[in-house]
Amino acid sequence: ELNKPDMRNPIKFALYEGNIPFSTQTFKSLDDLKSLHFHRFDINRYPLVKCAKLVIEKGGTMGAIINASNEVAVNAFLNHKIKFLMIDEIINKSIKNMRFIEKPNLQDLLDVDMETRRYASNLIKEVNK
Repeated sequence: ELNKPDMRNPIKFALYEGNIPFSTQTFKSLDDLKSLHFHRFDINRYPLVKCAKLVIEKGGTMGAIINASNEVAVNAFLNHKIKFLMIDEIINKSIKNMRFIEKPNLQDLLDVDMETRRYASNLIKEVNK
């Protein structure tokens, strides 16, 4: 199982903080990848991919909003303050409620990042009351 070229092993490695064996597999040519099978992408299984598309479509401060809320939420999850599925909820609430600027300057990006981190942190505090 550890030599399968898919994302399950890197995710396991990250979730279990390196406490499982993991090795990177390399291939010399595309002919070596004959055993790979691709399935139709399931957006319901990976709902945060919508966020990546939103960053591409809207641009502006959307990347800062999604990145900041994701970092705060993942940190809270890793510190056992929220459940895993709350990460998605915190990011989506941040997208809906944070100030979006279509053509930001550097200060706008820094401000939105800080505001989003504060907002996401407050959402986590509300859950833990």
